[in-house]
Amino acid sequence: NPYTVTTDKDAEGWTHVYLATKEPITKLLGPNVNAIIQAQRSALDYLAVALAEANGAKVLTDSYFPIVRDVDDLSKKPALKKIARLDPADTAIIYGLRPYAGGNDTLFALHTLNIERKHRRLGLLAGAAPIAGFGGNHLFGGLVTYEHAILSKDPHLVASAHFEGQMQLDFAVDVTFRDVPGPVPHPPVIPTLHEFSATCRDILGLFS
Repeated sequence: NPYTVTTDKDAEGWTHVYLATKEPITKLLGPNVNAIIQAQRSALDYLAVALAEANGAKVLTDSYFPIVRDVDDLSKKPALKKIARLDPADTAIIYGLRPYAGGNDTLFALHTLNIERKHRRLGLLAGAAPIAGFGGNHLFGGLVTYEHAILSKDPHLVASAHFEGQMQLDFAVDVTFRDVPGPVPHPPVIPTLHEFSATCRDILGLFS
């Protein structure tokens, strides 16, 4: 029960509904989201270690899955060192994945969020979506919803209704990432995590 709901009624008979979060969304969901992102990104680094070992490498501590800012960075020393112990055929597959911004935006978003998770607070936003459902007595003046209010511990107006008797309102709350590189700057958390998992699973499958 992470949300609180308050109402007030104005002189014209409109009831205004306000939502607030009891705790900041980052505090409520951040630890779980952090753990998932860490596991997804680490799976790719574990893959690089396994590929280096399969290629006969004895030292495995410097093998990582490279995800870089642009295509030119793939040919620079830091990225080359991460895959130096891999078989050239495996390296070619990794290059073919285009693991950089503008090449594979999903991989770069995962990499960026993982860095943010480690070095800063992972930014999450809770936004009030349209009313998911309502029921009750007759609406006189109708029902007005206010979309995309960013929820916080301060109450935010999300709906106004003019009705008689009682009314039940069901709210849907969307949680998004604050800033993610790629075509959608504030993607929804759950679908994005599923996309990360599917991408990692597909990559692992290329080497199975």
